[in-house]
Amino acid sequence: MASIEKRKDSFLIVASTGYDSQGRKRRKTMTWKPEPGMTPRQIEKELQRQAVLFEEKVSSGLHLDATTKFGDFAEKGCLTTPRNSTKAQPFRRTARL
Repeated sequence: MASIEKRKDSFLIVASTGYDSQGRKRRKTMTWKPEPGMTPRQIEKELQRQAVLFEEKVSSGLHLDATTKFGDFAEKGCLTTPRNSTKAQPFRRTARL
């Protein structure tokens, strides 16, 4: 579950992604600012929706930011390809006219 912190005129959404190799907790953050004219109930509902969407992005590995390291990116399996997908094709000469 993502946690939500109130800031001056915005909200900080924090999602945990587990622990790194040194045992430190890894977290991703997102700031959300409500549109002007939203009622408190609309803000609360949209804030919960944004938190759920952000947590889904983080857990699936789609959320990349400036602090994402290549090792973390590769660890998620984003660079893996299915076996035999780059199979060498035999050279075929086309007939000249």
